[in-house]
Amino acid sequence: MIGRFLLWHRNGRQRLPSLSSHVKTKVGFRCISTGEYNHQVDVQIERASQLSPMEYDYQLPEERIALSPATPRDASKLLVAACRTGDIIADSTFRDLDQFLPSNAVLITNDSKVIAARLFMNKVETGGFVEIFCLDPISKTTSETLEATNSCEWLCFVRGRNVKQGMQLMLQDDSFPLKADILEKREREARVRFTWKCDGEYKFRDILDKHGVIPLPPYMKRSVTEADRITYQTVYANNEGSVAAPTAGLHFTPQLLSKLKQKNISMVRVTLHVGAGTFSPVLADSVMKHDMHDERFHVTLTALKQLRELCRQNKPFVAVGTTSVRTLETLYWIGYQLITCKDFKLRQCPTEDLFLGQWFPYETEPSIMQQRGSTFYGHFPKRLEILDALVGWLEERSCDNIMGRTKLIIVPNYPFFMVDAMITNFHQPRSTLLMLVGAFLGSRSALFHVYRHALDSDYRFLSYGDGCLLAPVEFFEKTQ
Repeated sequence: MIGRFLLWHRNGRQRLPSLSSHVKTKVGFRCISTGEYNHQVDVQIERASQLSPMEYDYQLPEERIALSPATPRDASKLLVAACRTGDIIADSTFRDLDQFLPSNAVLITNDSKVIAARLFMNKVETGGFVEIFCLDPISKTTSETLEATNSCEWLCFVRGRNVKQGMQLMLQDDSFPLKADILEKREREARVRFTWKCDGEYKFRDILDKHGVIPLPPYMKRSVTEADRITYQTVYANNEGSVAAPTAGLHFTPQLLSKLKQKNISMVRVTLHVGAGTFSPVLADSVMKHDMHDERFHVTLTALKQLRELCRQNKPFVAVGTTSVRTLETLYWIGYQLITCKDFKLRQCPTEDLFLGQWFPYETEPSIMQQRGSTFYGHFPKRLEILDALVGWLEERSCDNIMGRTKLIIVPNYPFFMVDAMITNFHQPRSTLLMLVGAFLGSRSALFHVYRHALDSDYRFLSYGDGCLLAPVEFFEKTQ
């Protein structure tokens, strides 16, 4: 099947030009710009402290940033590339995704739903305009906070002149007045308590649905339209809580999902609520100094049991989006602690206070940053062992889900214990997402090989842009 799509391959007839040649095209400069990077051989990075974000910088022309989605969604382009080399397997369209997946593949999707998190309010004293961007609930879960009927607290971005602690804001509505008290304020962030009264039950999610605005990424530089309420959600979005879409899933349509089901491709849903930090480039001179944003994850016992059974059948796991990747790899390190740490396993409630630190894997197993290869990593718990441990832990405590927060950052040489293939969009320069993709491809040169081809082939970038399927060559051989 894959033969007729073969454009460039390890043993193919044509190869892309090297990174150091053909830097001009008919439309001007489009080569990857990476500071002093002008060679094809990757330097082995043994420690995260040696990793500079400049090594993951490139020139992204503004006109290549997609401002609206393809219509229909699955008409977006799909670049298919091999790990380790970055060789291009095919240029295709997303509606043909099924032709590049083996029939036993498992798609793991993030079903988080974007909330209309931006509210526009006025100062009670002066009437001055203030924008409140609800980032993350304080103390309660996202679902509990959205269900609140008279008050709730959020960590917010606040934008307006002279917004101070103790200030009160108001949003006037014929049905109810919404008040916001600035409890604490530090630079852009503030802890805000919302209160409202109305006849009958009016939930905070109802307030956001009526008055909130979908928070499009800042790089789009355009006003939000009513259409964005639909197009900036995946068709399988279910659990409210994200302030940015898991964009790799935006390409799926009901028709494509039906095609995948007909091919017996399994689908399992996990939840990671995407935070605004996903858009933050690494500004520090070293990745080690970057403070990774944390995000809430939620995985049901049913989903873990599905994954365990599919793992027993030796089916490859295909993560849809970097958010699904981070969720799966976070689950690995929670299971790792269950297997290796008696005190951790004795925790009575797996749904409270779970937190995975940014550098936990690297501090716990420093060898992760030194070598790659299945032989070297043979001492780590296997995927099935991890899933057995997680399922057993929940069942012993009669819990039907696992939830917590993760700050996991994935940098080059990370071995990916839970993911065999990945579907993702094309990411911003100097971003942690770009580093994650580079780690999955296996080298910087492979990453830039793929991105150079995408730039030269008119792929659209970022949230509403096109997508790619990345996997080892052996994965694609199973589709023939």
